[in-house]
Amino acid sequence: MKEIGELLKQKRLEKGYTIDEVSDKTRLSIPHIKAIEAGNVDYFKNDLPYLRYFLRSYCELVDVDFDSIKDQLQDVVEEYTHTFSIKSMEEHKKIEEHVRTHNAEQKKTQKSKKRKSRQHIDFSLISFLTIVIIVIASVIFVAGFFILRNMQTPLQPNPPIVTPTPSDQVPDPVPVEPEPDPEPEATLNVSAKDATTYVISGYGDAEELTLTVEFVPRAWFQATKDGVVLSDPAAKIYESGETLQLKLNPSVDKVLDLRIGYFAGMKFKVNDVEVKLDDSIANTPGSLTISFEIGGKSSESAE
Repeated sequence: MKEIGELLKQKRLEKGYTIDEVSDKTRLSIPHIKAIEAGNVDYFKNDLPYLRYFLRSYCELVDVDFDSIKDQLQDVVEEYTHTFSIKSMEEHKKIEEHVRTHNAEQKKTQKSKKRKSRQHIDFSLISFLTIVIIVIASVIFVAGFFILRNMQTPLQPNPPIVTPTPSDQVPDPVPVEPEPDPEPEATLNVSAKDATTYVISGYGDAEELTLTVEFVPRAWFQATKDGVVLSDPAAKIYESGETLQLKLNPSVDKVLDLRIGYFAGMKFKVNDVEVKLDDSIANTPGSLTISFEIGGKSSESAE
C-alpha cells in the first residue's frame, strides 16, 4: 500500500496539485487523502469495501491507470483482512476469559450477601412488626381524641339574617375587553424541491432542528454542511439498523448534503416529521447525494 501511496503522491506533485485541491476535485476528505499517500490501510478498516473507489477517483485525477495497481491493492486488502481476523479472535478470547472471571467473582459476592441476609432476617422482621403496631396505635389514639372533642362541643345557634343596605351592595363589575386570539403556531414542513433536494420550512423562532438518519441497508455515509465536510458524524460505513442525528441551527446553517453509498431503503426524519422521498430515488440500489435546504420559519414570516 505504501508503494501505491508514494506513486499517487509523486503524480500529484508532478501535476502541481495540493491536498486541498485533490479533496475539492475528488470529494475525498483530507484525512482520507493523507492516509492513502501514507499507505495507512488501518485507517480504512471500516471502509475497506470502498477503498478501491477512493483509489480509482485519485488515479483518474492524476492520470494513473487504476488497472495497473488493482492486483496489488487486492493483495494488500486480503493480507490486512487476514491479519485483522487473527487479532479479532485473540481479543475475543481475552474478553471471554474476562467475562468468566467476572461471573465467578460475582457469584461469590452474591452467596456472601445471602448468608448475611439470613443471619439478620429475624431482627428485621421484628423491627418491622414493632413499627406497624406503633403506627396503628397512634392512628387509633388520634381518631378517638377527635371523636370525643366533637361530642363535647355544643351546637351553635343559627346566625341572624341581615338585610343588606344600599351601601353594602356590590357595584357592577367593570367590563373586561376580550383578549386577542393567539397567533397560530408554526407547523414544521419538509417539501420536495426536486427528486434529491428537500426544503425545511415552518419552524418556530427558537426551534432547533434535528435531522435523524436511519440506515436500513449497510452503507457508507458522509455529511457536508454548507460545503464543509463534517467530522461528527464521521464518514464511514454504518451498519443496518443504526441511526444518527445531526443538529441544525436555522439562523446559521443553509444547506446539508448527505452522500450515501447504498441508498435503497434509507429513511429520514426532521424532528418528528418523516421525509417523504420521491419515488424515483427511494429504492436506488447505489450511491446518491441528497440535500436539505433551510427554507424559512413559515410562509407568513417570509412575506
